[in-house]
Amino acid sequence: LCWGAGVFFGVMIAGGVTGAHLNPAVSVTMALRKELEWSMVLPYFFAQFLGAFVASAVMFLNYSPAMYHYARKCCDGTDSPFYDGCREDTAHAWTSFPQRYESVGYGFADQLIGTAILLGGISAIIDAKQRRPHPPAGPFTVAASVGALVVAIGMSMGYNAGYPINPARDFGPRVFCWMAGWGDYVFKAGDMWWWVPIVAPLLGGPLGSLTYWSFVEVWLPQDAP
Repeated sequence: LCWGAGVFFGVMIAGGVTGAHLNPAVSVTMALRKELEWSMVLPYFFAQFLGAFVASAVMFLNYSPAMYHYARKCCDGTDSPFYDGCREDTAHAWTSFPQRYESVGYGFADQLIGTAILLGGISAIIDAKQRRPHPPAGPFTVAASVGALVVAIGMSMGYNAGYPINPARDFGPRVFCWMAGWGDYVFKAGDMWWWVPIVAPLLGGPLGSLTYWSFVEVWLPQDAP
């Protein structure tokens, strides 16, 4: 629920300025739909990554005492959250890793499907033709709907890998963790998992939007009644 609330407020805050592009998969998808200039994609990527990185630093400052307390009480042989035997637990609070049973291939499919559902849902939410003859969905409705969609994806698909479904939300915190003390563990863990939450969502987002367009949007009336 907290992730959904965070997305809700993020969309409400940034919607009128940037269209609430909190996710590079959204930006790529909207560019492919010709609803965003391609010249804006890389600046959006940088802003999304920077936002996730700075947020990670703020949370690190806030939760450092809790991490060290956890290390002293729950990790064998160390009082540091960055060492073997403890970093596996503490790093997961910032970025994603697959479950031990999850291979890279199945994890890739997990992220592809999850982001396809996200962008298919967003495409439906913002499609004004869905609401005719009523006005298009307002900012509050869009934000609440996207937040609920993220909650639904997390509750139904989050177990395998924590449902990053957002390259910036995963890579920004991962780079921060690398710099903050976890080192190259965050890039080597999970059979070099780090690239999966970047590549799979960038493919899954357009796939989901294309699926919505092919089976729903293209069949809706194009002109207002």
